[in-house]
Amino acid sequence: ETERLSAINIDTAANVLVKASKNMPPEIEAAWHARDGGSLPSPPDPPLFTASPPKLGDPSGKDLLGNETALILLRMLTAKTHDGKSIGSALLELCQACWMMTALKEEEAVKAQDALEYSIATEADALESNLDARALVAGGALAAVQQANDHERNQFNMHCIAQREQLSAKLAWDYRKLLYTQQIILTSAKLPGFDGPTVDSSMISFQSNVCAVMHSAFYLRARVGEVSHVNMLNKQLETLEKVVATQVKVEPIEAQPHYPSHFSMQQMQFQQPMVPQFSQPPPMFNAPTQPPMSVPPPGFQPNVPIIFPPPPTTIPPPNMIPPPGQYNMVPPQQYISPSGPFPPRNKPR
Repeated sequence: ETERLSAINIDTAANVLVKASKNMPPEIEAAWHARDGGSLPSPPDPPLFTASPPKLGDPSGKDLLGNETALILLRMLTAKTHDGKSIGSALLELCQACWMMTALKEEEAVKAQDALEYSIATEADALESNLDARALVAGGALAAVQQANDHERNQFNMHCIAQREQLSAKLAWDYRKLLYTQQIILTSAKLPGFDGPTVDSSMISFQSNVCAVMHSAFYLRARVGEVSHVNMLNKQLETLEKVVATQVKVEPIEAQPHYPSHFSMQQMQFQQPMVPQFSQPPPMFNAPTQPPMSVPPPGFQPNVPIIFPPPPTTIPPPNMIPPPGQYNMVPPQQYISPSGPFPPRNKPR
């Protein structure tokens, strides 16, 4: 899509951006305070732009952003206006201006830190000179003077720490205001990943990846020229469009049913497991149970002898049965066991 631009529209949009970027809204400041908690404020991490251009495995940036976001960026960088002018060049110049804002802020921070350290070093030298002169004229009160000097030196060190923390907090808020301004500018440029100011760490990380791809793009365009860079982007665009077109679309997962948090046990119906019913128990259950046989330990030899009964006398076939009175019955013998002999069996009547 292309839109017509005029000088009046550009001036109006620029005035709106200038007014919006001067002061950070109270809700954004409150969100940053919530992130800090009880600790000292720190600059946004990661920043949108770094000093050196990043090293990308793929010029399209699909490794960092994914295929769809990289495709949007390539279409924006290769787009043209109604009169044939490159929109990508204007977008890269805008990103380069944001990168310059970061570089200027870092230079300002370095100068402020150097000035503070120089001031602290100068004050420390003057203080040590005064303490040494005081100790020279102490005389007999040298111990008391040294104790006072140590106390004053400690107070100075605490004051230096407070000054450093104050400067660190001020610089952190300066970087946060810079991030807020860059987010507004890049949101107006409709850059993917930018939808107004935010303090969410995951969103800032994604925006940093988008800016890394843009940083690499305007750095590469300055090295190889606009024509060569646009031709390379067009080839990347054709390849990525084929990849996105052949991707299998993943169907959305259906929403899981919502169960109430409080329910009674009467609403839950359980089904009893199917148990086979037999008219008669299986044979394995009819067999009488026998007590387990006790096995004597190895090497056990009982002292009581065990006498087993003799085998029964074989009965001859019917044709060989002797007449009555001729069949000799063997009198029963007693079985002697460790627990004692069994009582004799009753004689047949």
